[in-house]
Amino acid sequence: MLLFKLTGFILALLSMILYSLYMVPRKKSSIPQSVYTLWMGVGILISTTILGATTGGLQLVSPVDYVLMFVCGIVWATGSDAYCRAVRSIGLSRSTPIKNISAALGTLIGIAVFGEFSLSKIHPLIMAGLGSIAVVASATILGRVENIDESINSESPESATPDRRTVIKGVLFALWAAVAYTIYTVPMKIIYSHHVTPSAFLLYMGHGCFVGMVLIGIIDTSRKGRSIRSFLKGGNLPNWKASIAPQLSGAMWALGSLFANIAVKHIGVAITWPITKSTLFAVLYGVYILKEVDVSKNKRDLYVGLVLSVVGIVLLAMALG
Repeated sequence: MLLFKLTGFILALLSMILYSLYMVPRKKSSIPQSVYTLWMGVGILISTTILGATTGGLQLVSPVDYVLMFVCGIVWATGSDAYCRAVRSIGLSRSTPIKNISAALGTLIGIAVFGEFSLSKIHPLIMAGLGSIAVVASATILGRVENIDESINSESPESATPDRRTVIKGVLFALWAAVAYTIYTVPMKIIYSHHVTPSAFLLYMGHGCFVGMVLIGIIDTSRKGRSIRSFLKGGNLPNWKASIAPQLSGAMWALGSLFANIAVKHIGVAITWPITKSTLFAVLYGVYILKEVDVSKNKRDLYVGLVLSVVGIVLLAMALG
């Protein structure tokens, strides 16, 4: 049992790293967001198919289970699009803390919906709750650090002083991202009880992600008056090399999701979700590898946020017993 939990905890940490990095290729790409979304969807479809096929995911499932997994993918795709729109409306530092409420929502779902912790063992329950709160608090503080990845959406730079309507819209988008990134764990756990494997869940959810991202790209393109036919043919792509970055994003997300799916099977949603949503590695990477942050100007927020992240992860590990 201890080895089972340790494996799940390590997979959750690996998922956190991949979730922190999968948008890094966006920084290197100058193509429009709608086209990036399309090609990221292609990368997700290819990667989830390969990962599913090679890890035992080619499993026959009931039509109802398939539809549920497909819808999970569409819901995730809408959350990803909403997060990008929130960043465009109110900026990364304002939208990320709201989006990362998903960490607390995951813990709440695990405890309240699936009973992953019992009141008869109050100590692990307290540790899980405090760990989740620490992760959310860390994201809020680190969100104040300046210049961390301000180019998620290069199509439309964020406004330094958005008006009230834009702020409300951005907050709503960020809130939906938090809900969308979490709510699909409910059908996930139900489907797992039907003996569907995490690999199969990834494979079939990938179908929904691909369809959802293509539809989002088409809708976004049509709103801007561009030809949908041109979009589907890869319009606005200067050459095939431009598709590598978004497909790499999709592949990294797919591998991170496989690790997260298996971790949920091992240690539950209440522990897995706040760990995978921690911004610890993303900030460390941005500070020390990408050199995006002037540490001297952000020292207090940076160090307090990082310490809270570590404390949160340690508390979640303690909750596993």
